[in-house]
Amino acid sequence: MFMPILIMNVMTTLFTVVDMTVLRIYADDNAVGSVGASGMLITLCTSLVIGVSTGANVTLARSLGKGDQKESERIVSTAIIVSVVGGILLATIGIIFAETFLKLMDCPPELLSDAALYFRLYFLGVPLSMINSYSNSILRATGNTKSPMNFVLIGGVVKVITNFILVAFIGLGVEGVGIATIVSWLVMGLLSFIAVLKSDIVYVRLKKIK
Repeated sequence: MFMPILIMNVMTTLFTVVDMTVLRIYADDNAVGSVGASGMLITLCTSLVIGVSTGANVTLARSLGKGDQKESERIVSTAIIVSVVGGILLATIGIIFAETFLKLMDCPPELLSDAALYFRLYFLGVPLSMINSYSNSILRATGNTKSPMNFVLIGGVVKVITNFILVAFIGLGVEGVGIATIVSWLVMGLLSFIAVLKSDIVYVRLKKIK
């Protein structure tokens, strides 16, 4: 059970590294520096999302251990709502205050424009990241650690391919790696959420989510 979780966390951390590597090959130094300038804040956000979603893992695992199906369904429903609302809230804050946060981190003025663009695109995809993290926490609570790992691996492949298409062939630069991040999260979010809906351990009824 430990190795799938380790691989998943490492892959998530490497996503920004992939962006910088592709930009280093196919774009200029300013593009690389712009992504790097957002790195610490993005790592903070990623850690926050993963850390908060762990709460759903703990409470659901405890409920399943007691055999309380009704409570388990309530926890899953709450987790889904929190992931959506929390994701929208974080996205709104990140998009509105992108330049403010970067200035507080002493981002060089010549990198501020591209760094803010990357930052905003990253946070635009945060709701998808939240759905993915919470869905994966639910799956892990049921004992399914392989599916979340596989979804992250698939998302990584999608991200690399999309990066090359948008940056190497279309030449979008910072905008390209930002869009690639959103696309990869969309794929992972859909896969993990569908897996939760199809789970034979926790039954999720969309009409009862509140």
